[in-house]
Amino acid sequence: MNRREKGGDRLTSLETLRYSPFMRGRSVKAGVVHVSRREAHHRLGTQTRTKTMNNIKILGALAAVALLAACNQTPAPTQASTGAGAAQAPSGPVPGSEQDLVQNVGDRVFFAFDKSNLSDAAKTTLTRQADWLKKYPQVQVQIAGNCDDRGTEEYNLALGQRRANAARDFVVAQGVSASRITTISYGKDRPVALGDNEAAWAQNRNAITSVR
Repeated sequence: MNRREKGGDRLTSLETLRYSPFMRGRSVKAGVVHVSRREAHHRLGTQTRTKTMNNIKILGALAAVALLAACNQTPAPTQASTGAGAAQAPSGPVPGSEQDLVQNVGDRVFFAFDKSNLSDAAKTTLTRQADWLKKYPQVQVQIAGNCDDRGTEEYNLALGQRRANAARDFVVAQGVSASRITTISYGKDRPVALGDNEAAWAQNRNAITSVR
């Protein structure tokens, strides 16, 4: 095959390429395909959009993985829990405390005017106090005798001491060690009720037990 024939074949091929649908808007010169500026911009834009879409797909996939991982995490246990196995918070006074004595036993007994002997109601309360003291052998108490405001200071101090001693002796007789109980008299200096009437005076004639 001579050079002309080769050239003829090349021209034929170029002519075929020139009139193909792919070459619309392009030029062929010396076997080189020339792309117009408009076509180049179009191709660049297509590539950019393709890359952007790929990036969006990747980000979406990463977000889905992160969300799935967060859903699978086990929540940390909290301090408070509910249900049958939850620990119940203690309610009410601390056992063996003065509040326990006041609320669940009774901390005082009352006396008739100018008397230090124990009534039946006083003995019932002091029996409960003795049982409570035996239940909490580490607890020590003080019994304070009090009077209403009638009479002299000296007389009421002595009367208050007799009342405190009467309460202590009864508790000791129930089996509580005397070394756990001290007594004191405040006479008429510590009234629990104010007023010059029988209702106030009756409240102030007492012996009050307190935890030391």
